[in-house]
Amino acid sequence: MAERKLTTKQKLFIKHYAKLRNATRAAIEAGYSEDTANEQGAQNLAKLSTEIKAEIDKQAGRIDVEIDDIVRELNILAFSDLADFVNIDEGGGVTMKPIDEIPEIQRRCIESIQEDRVIKENEDGTKVTVSDKIKYKLHSKTKALEMLGKYKNMYVENINLKGDINHKHEVSIQDIMKNIDNDT
Repeated sequence: MAERKLTTKQKLFIKHYAKLRNATRAAIEAGYSEDTANEQGAQNLAKLSTEIKAEIDKQAGRIDVEIDDIVRELNILAFSDLADFVNIDEGGGVTMKPIDEIPEIQRRCIESIQEDRVIKENEDGTKVTVSDKIKYKLHSKTKALEMLGKYKNMYVENINLKGDINHKHEVSIQDIMKNIDNDT
């Protein structure tokens, strides 16, 4: 089947729709008038469905993340150990490990790093570091565990249904007698 000739606006509409999944917004982004974008978007959606599907498939192919990759990362976050990030001396003093001493896989658990350094001048004009603190903020273990639990269907969703149920079931004496006769 020959590829049909598309206008520049149609090509732009396809690209924007594949990204936005909203026909009106895609039409506006493609250059259609805001006044007619709703109508043009609906028409293009119907006319260009094959091309839109192909573009969505093409864009999806660029996202190379599998469920196993996501679960693996969640496991790293959920089961991280604080001992991977700190040194504890014999007296119980705690110091943060330098970033290059933390295994690469554990560094993924770090959400942010904050450094607080205080430098003062001595009387002779030399600069001396008085205080140097590094803080690592880790991604939430609780959130990672919750997401893993949902993935593994470990939670039961409670659904509250409200309303009246009125159901009448009428049975005739003849039906009851037939059932009794059949049972004996």
